[in-house]
Amino acid sequence: MGEKLNVKELEALLDEPIETNKPKKTHKATYLEDGFTKINNNMLEKMFECLNPYEFLVAMRIYRQTTGFGWVDAKTPKREEFSMSLEQIVNGKTNADGKEIFKGMNISKRHASRVIKSLYEKNIIFYWKGDYATRGKCFNVYRFNTDYKSWLVKENVKI
Repeated sequence: MGEKLNVKELEALLDEPIETNKPKKTHKATYLEDGFTKINNNMLEKMFECLNPYEFLVAMRIYRQTTGFGWVDAKTPKREEFSMSLEQIVNGKTNADGKEIFKGMNISKRHASRVIKSLYEKNIIFYWKGDYATRGKCFNVYRFNTDYKSWLVKENVKI
């Protein structure tokens, strides 16, 4: 038997790199660099316990479009309200350039309407008719209720 060579010596003899089973170093986590939605852990746990999957989906969409962005501008310290149509909740929304702002949710308008009503009755979201119309459509204005202790929900919803 000959002497054992290390990986670098083998690579030099073969004139090509040798793959090892060592995990390759990957780039630093980019999930935060691409944006994130900050949410209270206790509120999120309450959502897991009390909402069915459709309610969770719509509630998270409204949360993200309102409180979750944490936008700050000169007029308001925090963006807590967001106007959109039921069609936009279902099918998504694009800006004037056609760039997608958010994706649709793959549920019907009828079902989304029932879910929004349910979330409203549970005091998880608030909504009202906007006082303006765009392209002939009247948009609702939505607000997420971050005071999860005031939600009117039962624990451990069955799916």
